[in-house]
Amino acid sequence: MSNDAYGMVIDSLPFIDGVDDHYKAQIEREIERELLTFTLDRLHKDIDSLIGDTQPLRFDQSLYELYCEKAAKYSNISITTEQPPSLKRSLEDVVEQRKRVCPGIDIARYDEHLAESVEHLSTIAGYLRHQELVLERLLPKTVEKQWMINNDYMQHAQEALKNVVVAEKAKLKDLDQYRKSLQQQEQLSFAYLEQQWEDALVRNLETDI
Repeated sequence: MSNDAYGMVIDSLPFIDGVDDHYKAQIEREIERELLTFTLDRLHKDIDSLIGDTQPLRFDQSLYELYCEKAAKYSNISITTEQPPSLKRSLEDVVEQRKRVCPGIDIARYDEHLAESVEHLSTIAGYLRHQELVLERLLPKTVEKQWMINNDYMQHAQEALKNVVVAEKAKLKDLDQYRKSLQQQEQLSFAYLEQQWEDALVRNLETDI
């Protein structure tokens, strides 16, 4: 449906015109063929903006790499990660930037190989035991809560998307009702114009004969 200088132009009348099933099937095939060319690997911009309103907790890759580096350096854990040189350099730059902003704790004092006395070694053992308890008891609870938080976020995001779908379907239904009402109101006018066209066609044929 469109507007021009002479008024409203309706180019589709599905509610008052009958269409042959052959043409309907042909149209459906054309629609299916056209849909195959669409790219569906990204979200609709409205849905993308809706999800972007609430940001979930993001995984910090650079911080994780820093943890792996320190864990491999100051423990017996061997972590082997193959990285391209460019990525390794960029990660090293991130680590250096973080060190300049926040030097952090000098963990060299907790290295048992550098212990200068029994008291120093006892301090190191206490710290390592504390870390062990954190990993054994606190980390599982933290991970569980993190999963609960992420699940809650996904649930709310899903509900928001469902609301968007329901609202859009309601708009489409209202649009169809409006189109149906408009076409039914103009049905007599279309029938009158069609009859005039047929009468003019008959007169032209009679004149030619």
